[in-house]
Amino acid sequence: MPAQKKSILTAVTNCVLLLLTLLIVFACATPAGTESAQQHQSNAKSASEAIHESSNKAIDPIEPLSAEAMYRVMAAELEGNAGEVRAALSNYLEAALVSNDPEIAKRATVLAARAGSWQHAAMAADRWLMLDPENIDAARALATAHITSGNYKAAAYQLDQLFAQTAGSEAEKWQQITPLLTHASSDESALELFKKLLEKHQLTGSPKSVASSQLAQSQLAVKLGDMKLGLELGAAAAAGLPEDVSAQLWTGSLLVAAGLLPESIAYFKRAWEIDPIAEESAMAYAEVLHRQKNSLSANAVLAALKPTDKVMLNRIVFAVLEEAPQRAQQLFQEMANSLDKNDPGHPLRMARAADLIQLTDEARDWYARVPETDDDWFSARLRLAVLITESEGLEQGRALLEPLKADERAEIAEQAWLGDSQLLQRAQKFQASIASLNKGLERFPDSAALNYSLGLLYAQADDVEAAEMIFHKILSQQPNNAAVLNALGYTLADQTDRYAEAYEYIKRALELRPDEVAAIDSMGWVLFRMGRYEESLQYLRRAYRLDENVEIAVHLIEVLWLTGQQTEAKQIFNKTRETGATDPLLISIGERLGL
Repeated sequence: MPAQKKSILTAVTNCVLLLLTLLIVFACATPAGTESAQQHQSNAKSASEAIHESSNKAIDPIEPLSAEAMYRVMAAELEGNAGEVRAALSNYLEAALVSNDPEIAKRATVLAARAGSWQHAAMAADRWLMLDPENIDAARALATAHITSGNYKAAAYQLDQLFAQTAGSEAEKWQQITPLLTHASSDESALELFKKLLEKHQLTGSPKSVASSQLAQSQLAVKLGDMKLGLELGAAAAAGLPEDVSAQLWTGSLLVAAGLLPESIAYFKRAWEIDPIAEESAMAYAEVLHRQKNSLSANAVLAALKPTDKVMLNRIVFAVLEEAPQRAQQLFQEMANSLDKNDPGHPLRMARAADLIQLTDEARDWYARVPETDDDWFSARLRLAVLITESEGLEQGRALLEPLKADERAEIAEQAWLGDSQLLQRAQKFQASIASLNKGLERFPDSAALNYSLGLLYAQADDVEAAEMIFHKILSQQPNNAAVLNALGYTLADQTDRYAEAYEYIKRALELRPDEVAAIDSMGWVLFRMGRYEESLQYLRRAYRLDENVEIAVHLIEVLWLTGQQTEAKQIFNKTRETGATDPLLISIGERLGL
């Protein structure tokens, strides 16, 4: 399925994002229409900052500069002041090679890192370390440069040298070195390097120090994509840090993400026992209890907390899930006088609570009160437009967004056009929605978000040629945009017979974002279309476990039925019908298969 952009008009989805969701930091998805390679760009930026920060100590010159070195340094300074970073870098590198002053090599290293020229940074850092062999900052800078540039063989050697140079126990060494691996441009290569380091350098020292290092290692393993290793290290860390709330919460969250909810309870309970009145641990424990159908205990845990907005909102969520509307409304009235009633964010939280329990008038009133200084002011206006549309009509809702389309702030205007298009889509006015997006693109022709939404609409209208043209337009500017790669691949798989081409696009999307449910489902669907049914089921089952979305369910039902697993197909159909009875896709497959 294409990675549908979560509606910017919806402020309350699946009740409320509970605290536990926020704890699972490794499952965050890039919003559709944005550059999915931004993470690696961010890694490179943080690597540059790390080198700069580790190089703040001044080093006295070893000897007076030669005339050649002095000329290069002066030229570099002048070029740097003029904004000619590349030219300045070239002269600093030349100066570093002809000078015995480690300070010059250090400056060249920092400048190369800031310019994102990691091979040059490695050259400069190597010279810096040669001139000052005991300098741990130089050693770390060289390792960082090798890792960031993808030279993992050299990085492995340099990290071994760092282990030898860094003072302290093996655990303390790991705590210093683990963060360097986060700068890798390839998670797969970094993971391989990480595992080799784990095998070679065993943790020693005090149990607490070892456990602290295991926690850092677990977080790195998960970031690099190895959940199994992350769980093993997390469990060891939690056992070694029985009084550390973060270690218990981290491991519990990993277990939830791995689908091992019952096993997670002990960790969340331990975190709560350490500090029963701390919101973070108490709310996480309450949620896993509630997911295990122990609503009585879950509500008791939350009731013992101070009545902040966050606590009250989650208590309302539980009441809604338990189909207790009177209790939900009573809690809403109490929330109006919560400890956060004077906080600037209180109106938005009250609006979301009212929206959740379908108190439309109250929700409209509270959304209208959200101050423009609030970071979520614009999302509140968009949600208000939806509520106005539902109660007063489409044109009244669109009228609220109209002045925002001309806002001088580009991000506000762009989102207003998106919101207008989505209002029209909700009203089943698809041609008008397409027209609105095209109007917005007159001002923002290169907007990935507007183009992406337009591409999805064309695909929905079975205009494959137009959709393909739009998706390729985005990819020409953002070749690693996983959401667009997936949307293009799914469109080709679903509406053409260009399965091999579709497979390659979806495969690339999964390489970029291996945990993206939409791409997992798309891979299952294209494999089905290619006749690779067993492989298809593996992906579709995984996607359905992660998200029981109607479209994913329909895909799974289709393949199960075709492969002779009608009993399971019927079970999934009946379960999906409980929540998506009116969905056209579900109705269609039900009629076609006689379900």
